[in-house]
Amino acid sequence: PERSPEGTGSGAGSGRVEDTELLGASRIQSSWQAVSLGSDDPDLIRPGDRIFLRAHTGCYIDVAEEMALARWDDTGDWQQLVIEKSPLVVEDTDPSLFHPGDLMFLKAHTGRYLDAQDEGSPVQARWQDLGVWQGLELAKKDSDPLRVGDIVFLKSHTGMYIDVHNHQVQARWADEGDWQALTISRS
Repeated sequence: PERSPEGTGSGAGSGRVEDTELLGASRIQSSWQAVSLGSDDPDLIRPGDRIFLRAHTGCYIDVAEEMALARWDDTGDWQQLVIEKSPLVVEDTDPSLFHPGDLMFLKAHTGRYLDAQDEGSPVQARWQDLGVWQGLELAKKDSDPLRVGDIVFLKSHTGMYIDVHNHQVQARWADEGDWQALTISRS
């Protein structure tokens, strides 16, 4: 069967995906010392939060079987995504928050992560891996930590941003335009 690429080599953004066999467990931990940045702010998005991504169409990204689509203005189980950071990604930012340039992973209700295989290919959720294809670089207009209500742009490993057109979710262009703008909310 077809498999996701292994989590080796360079990832997108400020993080890189490393091979644990080469590094050993002690080196996986971030050397960045976490700073308490508004730790009481209830709107901050943290790893493990259940989120929703609303496209410019008014519909939320959902996953049906393996396909990512944007079909309904609904925040149900199919639209819920768990936002994560991988312990195999070495970043220079606070590991308890998301900042522009950080690598994030979005787990669907199926237990599989969103991925973009090639430039122009549809976004899918096919594997439980946290590899290069599943890593999405966070972009937004300011440098503040990610919070509820932010408009975000998600760049795939191909350099193309996730976009929504009609009900299709793809990664086709290197633009941060209306079709690529996603508003984040939390359950």
